[in-house]
Amino acid sequence: MVGCGNSTLSGDMGGNGYNVTNIDISDVVIDQMKDKTGQDYLLMDATKTFFKDQAFDFVLDKGTFDALACQAGSALPSALVREMGRIAKKVIMIITHGKQSARSPVFNEALEEYGE
Repeated sequence: MVGCGNSTLSGDMGGNGYNVTNIDISDVVIDQMKDKTGQDYLLMDATKTFFKDQAFDFVLDKGTFDALACQAGSALPSALVREMGRIAKKVIMIITHGKQSARSPVFNEALEEYGE
């Protein structure tokens, strides 16, 4: 899970049999969550991970994209989507609360690069 924060979602997924690797840029969050769960928590910038190409079947974000998109004109949302596409074998899922008109250009760019 990209930008896992202190969400319980990855723990819930793990409880349902999924093998979840969590990353976040906050060392405080990583330390806290490692103590709470038995999952992998890694300190990492989601726009520049250390994972191999296609390392995961499924890559999920439920808030990092929105946080990166707060600054108008930032290249970070596109960098995040590109990196998620690089490390995913099959699927990326980004849950966003932003306006479609603001988000679509980034997603359309990713579709051009990685296909549907």
